[in-house]
Amino acid sequence: MIMVGDTLSTVKVSKLDLNLSGEQILIEGQSDNGNVKVVVDGNKTVRQILISPQLFNQGDKQSIENLVMEAINLAINSVDELNNEQKED
Repeated sequence: MIMVGDTLSTVKVSKLDLNLSGEQILIEGQSDNGNVKVVVDGNKTVRQILISPQLFNQGDKQSIENLVMEAINLAINSVDELNNEQKED
């Protein structure tokens, strides 16, 4: 498992072999507070969205939407970075 991080969020890249197809590569984008996680595959297809029940109790729709968008964008950007790294190798 490769960890890629920035100041706002964390991305986990699970990959066993550089020759795997896009569907077999799963990348997780996580909001900075960890309350929203999004898993995309190597083809940038969203496979799973996990939202902490705690967010629903707070009732702030806009915050939830922003956290989901952040996690999705981070995961998709990580797919692009991973694809670029593969092309360089």
